[in-house]
Amino acid sequence: MTDEEKADYLEKLESKGTNLLNNRNLANLKAKTAKLAPILSKKKTAELEAKAEAHEVHKFAKKFIKSADQVDVSVFNDKLQIMRVMKELKEEEDQEDKNKPDA
Repeated sequence: MTDEEKADYLEKLESKGTNLLNNRNLANLKAKTAKLAPILSKKKTAELEAKAEAHEVHKFAKKFIKSADQVDVSVFNDKLQIMRVMKELKEEEDQEDKNKPDA
């Protein structure tokens, strides 16, 4: 065997060894993943459900706060309207009192 042939042969052996090692590592990784998958999926599912629930609560709270603000504004507007009407009535009474002759 020439030096070139020996180098090629060693290169092929090294390549096969690397492939075997990679395949073995991949097989080990797949096995570990298969063992952990149910646990991880349960945990991930629980996390996703918790996030979804938190999002729904946040949406509801935001909607509730918005409607509460609208109620506050409408109550304020109602109070303002009542005050205007009372002011108008008082002005009318004052005007009537002025127009009324003293007895």
